Parts: sequence; C-alpha cells; structure tokens
Amino acid sequence: MRLDVRWFTSVSSTMDVAGEAAAAGASEGLVIVAEEQTAGRGRRGRTWSSPPRAGLYLSVVLRPPLEALSGPLLSLLTL
Repeated sequence: MRLDVRWFTSVSSTMDVAGEAAAAGASEGLVIVAEEQTAGRGRRGRTWSSPPRAGLYLSVVLRPPLEALSGPLLSLLTL
C-alpha cells in the first residue's frame, strides 16, 4: 500500500475529510493529518479534544476486502 499523506493546520475532523475523500474514490492509503481539529469526535460520537500544538490527529482510508472481516471486527471500523 502506498501512502498519500495530506497535512493540514486545522480541519473540522480528520474523519470528515477522509470520509469525503473516500466517498469521492480516494485510494487506500490516504492519510489525513491535522495539527488541530475544531470538531473532532471519538467513538460513539463522544467529543475528542484536539487543540493546536497538543498532538497530531489523523485518519487513514483503508479498503479491506469485506469477506476477510468477521462480524465482530466490523464494529471496530468507524468509516
């Protein structure tokens, strides 16, 4: 898998940017990195604090073959 890393100073949510790119046909390996998220969220819609200069926040587009995944593992996927 080739990585295509895209770096942003600030985004609303790396998951939103990655999800939009995936929906538009982005290849597996797209990595969205941000220094700040203004509307980041964790699992189950929980707020994710991601202020500037406190960390790096990222989301990766993966396209695993669904037949290789078992039912319980599907719940771990957030995109």
